[in-house]
Amino acid sequence: MKTKIISLASLVSLLALLTSVVYVFEHTIVFAQGSDKEEIATKSAQTSDDENPIVSDDTTQELKKRIEKVVEEKREQVKGALEDLLAGKSGFIGEVFRVSEETITLTTPTGNIVVPIGEQVQILKDGKDLMLEKVEVGNWVIVLGNTRAETVVPDYIFVSEESLRTPNQIVALGTLESINTRQVVITTRGTGEEKSLTITKDSQFEDEDGEEVRITDFEEQIAVLVTGFESEDGITLATLRSLTSLSDIKD
Repeated sequence: MKTKIISLASLVSLLALLTSVVYVFEHTIVFAQGSDKEEIATKSAQTSDDENPIVSDDTTQELKKRIEKVVEEKREQVKGALEDLLAGKSGFIGEVFRVSEETITLTTPTGNIVVPIGEQVQILKDGKDLMLEKVEVGNWVIVLGNTRAETVVPDYIFVSEESLRTPNQIVALGTLESINTRQVVITTRGTGEEKSLTITKDSQFEDEDGEEVRITDFEEQIAVLVTGFESEDGITLATLRSLTSLSDIKD
């Protein structure tokens, strides 16, 4: 069940060899033609006008056939290498739904996927090998491998106890209801929904021009634009931007 992998270096070597063969072919034909011309000139000088010059067409044609055969063989090798390199390479993330002796069933945004576990599959957790029976329902995994005939053929499976679900991005206009060093609360414009966003060390605070300011420069009840990321643990604040001149508020 092992997948044959042809490296990029091998492909480059094949391409280089093909180029060399073509180069030799072209220059050999030119050399042969040049030699034929010299031979014709010599024979013409030595024979009468009624005699035909001797031209080595058979030799040239035989050489041409041999080179064309080699070129065709290498072309097929390069074609096969390209197909192997481009054949269904894939990777995806999912939550473990079920584990059996030979498969892992994952829940993904596109539906459940059954991943067969063959001898060639390497399962890793925190950089160390992990036995299949140690994979638990609720774990998250990253699968790297190939897709052939709608069947996933994994090479590596990376296991994590932490959720790998991509957080949803949040962008909202609203009124700043409260702000402190831990969180920001706004009332969204239009729906009137209240949203709480957790402040982290990566959260940024900007004035109406997008210039960085301090958190203490903000006042309640001003119009703001917030961006953040929503996960199972709530919304994390990415950026809080004032839509009102902060200098005017201070005045």
